[in-house]
Parts: sequence; structure tokens; C-alpha cells
Amino acid sequence: KKLHYESEYQNAWCSANNGTVEYQLPDLARVDCIMPKYAVEFDFASKWAESIGQSLYYGLMTDRTPAVVLIMENPERERKYL
Repeated sequence: KKLHYESEYQNAWCSANNGTVEYQLPDLARVDCIMPKYAVEFDFASKWAESIGQSLYYGLMTDRTPAVVLIMENPERERKYL
């Protein structure tokens, strides 16, 4: 079980970094956090591979550098995903 929802991490980080949460693309996909230079995807550490693909797509669609924030609620156990 997760300690928090992904959206809680997303909202806190994006707000602290002056980004816009849930930026909608023309195809209705949503970038977790859009910033002037970055399109950021958030995901739990075990879903690292999926997050890379999504961030690459978001970067392409927004002409921004793709980025990933991996959520590690148990860094000792989840280090292998980093």
C-alpha cells in the first residue's frame, strides 16, 4: 500500500517549483507538471520504465525537455529502480 497518492507528490513538488499541474495536451493527455523548460512525469519507482516513455512523449508534444520524478516511499527497498 502506498503512503500517499501520486497526485499528492505531484501537487506538492509542482507547486514548490512554480509549475502547472495537469497541463492538458491537444490529444487530451495530461502532463503531470509543465514548466518553462521541462515536461515532468511523476510515477512510483517501480513504474520507472513507463515514466520514461511518457516523459519523452510529453517533451515532444510541448517542445520541452522531458523529465521524471520517481516517487520512492521506501528508498532502501526501491533503490534498484533509481
